Amino acid sequence: MTRKEFQEFHRDSIEKMHSIMLVKNADYTGASNDDPFFNFKQIELLGVTTAEAGIMTRMMDKIARISTFLKKGQLQVEDEGVYDTLLDLANYTIILSGYLKDKSPKKIVTKENITTSSLSQPNQMKECSHQLLMQVDHPTNVGHCVHSHFTNHK
Repeated sequence: MTRKEFQEFHRDSIEKMHSIMLVKNADYTGASNDDPFFNFKQIELLGVTTAEAGIMTRMMDKIARISTFLKKGQLQVEDEGVYDTLLDLANYTIILSGYLKDKSPKKIVTKENITTSSLSQPNQMKECSHQLLMQVDHPTNVGHCVHSHFTNHK
């Protein structure tokens, strides 16, 4: 693939992601609902976990599916290939970013506030990353890690 071909692939992927997000967001939140995060906020109302942990759980589901493909070279569900799963993962990343921005616009993650003000100890980011990787089966802890280290610090 040439650089130009990759750039076209990237643009096409983003356009496809946007189209997928429009229809899935309407399906999951209700077409008449103006809150794009409504479905994730519902798990908080049920007392299951945080919206952030819910989004992270969906992301981990996609990562697990991608991992299966990389190990086995195929997926059992044939009408959704690994490319679709990768686009879904990218969309969930944007959903989480948008949710965090909506929840606390002045506390969105940036390079500056990660490296200077949001980490009180040098190893805190490393510990958070480790917790995210080690506690995949505990979405409440993962969400807490994301919430406490990225959204609660100015």
